[in-house]
Amino acid sequence: LAELATLGKLCALSPGEVAMTQGDEADAALLVLQGQLEAVVAKEGTERVVGTIKAGELVGETALFTTGGRRSATVRAKENTRCLALSSRVMSANLDNPAIIFLEIHMLSTMSRRIRSTNGAIQSIWDAAAPSPIRQPSQSRKTSPKTLTDRLRGLFGGD
Repeated sequence: LAELATLGKLCALSPGEVAMTQGDEADAALLVLQGQLEAVVAKEGTERVVGTIKAGELVGETALFTTGGRRSATVRAKENTRCLALSSRVMSANLDNPAIIFLEIHMLSTMSRRIRSTNGAIQSIWDAAAPSPIRQPSQSRKTSPKTLTDRLRGLFGGD
């Protein structure tokens, strides 16, 4: 962490203070050192909290790998929070630095966890929206799909 601190810029946020604004240019990521942030998405005048970022977690990490991107959410402090801001320039200029390698591994773990969470949310919505299958009394286990293709057709529909 001490090595990373020499590469990035330390910042302190008060409760409610905005660190990133939805739609702005994505130019850095934040590693939360202490405190909590929340990510909020606004649409048609309504805000929805889409995540909480705790100490040890990253937010805005896609800015480290892409250029010209825009923030998909506003990120603000839920409490007094200390962060380390890291730019893509810092990342690319220090590719062989063990601290950066560790951070990249940490980012992969964070992103994987978020993908799993998103997949779970999508599955829950899908399950809630899908009509329950009605089985005819004449159907038996003998007529269940045998191949993967048959199972996928049964799940998604199609000929």
